[in-house]
Amino acid sequence: MLKDIYSASLGASLPNPNLQPEHGQSWNLSYSQPFGSRTLAQLVVFRSDLRDAIESVYVADPGGASAPAAFCPNSRIIGFCSEMANIGKEVHEGVEFEVRSTPLPRITVTASYSYLNRRIQYDSSSLPGVSPANTNISILPILPKNKLVGTATVRAFRQVLGIVNFRYEGGLTLQDTTYATTSPLFAPYREALSASDLGVIVPVRKGATAQVG
Repeated sequence: MLKDIYSASLGASLPNPNLQPEHGQSWNLSYSQPFGSRTLAQLVVFRSDLRDAIESVYVADPGGASAPAAFCPNSRIIGFCSEMANIGKEVHEGVEFEVRSTPLPRITVTASYSYLNRRIQYDSSSLPGVSPANTNISILPILPKNKLVGTATVRAFRQVLGIVNFRYEGGLTLQDTTYATTSPLFAPYREALSASDLGVIVPVRKGATAQVG
């Protein structure tokens, strides 16, 4: 908060000395079920309600749209300054499911899936001078709506450890802010990604290992 209260972001934003802390209530409900002695499944349902959420908004530049007089000459939107403010109400809710199994003494497999739904509402009346049109085009911090992760570890001879990992993230909302706000390329768009990792950890001597991936 100290940065958001005092920083002008190198001429791109206004400090906000009236910024207050965020307040939230969170809960989760979890259930675990073993299947035999080698497999464990867990289900978690969660929800978080956040008020006084700190979000980046756009307010009219007190110095106007003329660069010599503007308070924010480096703003992305001429005539407006970005500012961190307690303007949002957010709801984060979803479910997580994970299965961990050891089918063989030297092999451990873990698979998990999570779903996240987020909603945000701006209360423009809480801060004079807010531009709803410019504020609403700013997207939420990038988090996946759907996430799938799978990991397998194999412990070989002499405690050599092999690791295989796969990750998928879908429902990502991205935005290329290098374009002008009037450009179609500035509009938020959906994206997904997947990644695979392979690694080996080899003990070298007591207290030391070598890792390659």
